[in-house]
Amino acid sequence: MSNTLSRPLAPNAEELKTEIDIIDIDGPGFIDGYEDEEGDFEPEPREQRTGRPSHPGVILRDLYLPRFGVTLTELAARIGVSRRTVSQVVNGSRPVSVDVAHRLARALGTSAVFWLNLQREVDVWDATHTNQAEYEQISLLRRAA
Repeated sequence: MSNTLSRPLAPNAEELKTEIDIIDIDGPGFIDGYEDEEGDFEPEPREQRTGRPSHPGVILRDLYLPRFGVTLTELAARIGVSRRTVSQVVNGSRPVSVDVAHRLARALGTSAVFWLNLQREVDVWDATHTNQAEYEQISLLRRAA
């Protein structure tokens, strides 16, 4: 099997917009609390969230891989990382690094910031819930007179 696919993963912008318009996951235009407009998602405000945000790997697995009809192996070869790396991201056991975010963005027609923002939301939620008691012990610094 070749390390490259015979077709590009990301269609041109007009094709992507058309595909996005017809997505119906968790209601029109929504996937697990993320609004799908122009290919990016806007997470609901942290204050309104009741559960952990979706790991970016879940978004990759449930939305992008089916949209482009590629396997983990094909995506890994396309973006130049190991299949294990993609598998760990998709299974939520590995965070999306800056490097992987750039690679996914290039292949899928998104932006690195999109993937990093999804990861940041997960990281903030995890830290808040893991360290809440410690954070509550930290007092606010006051400006010197």
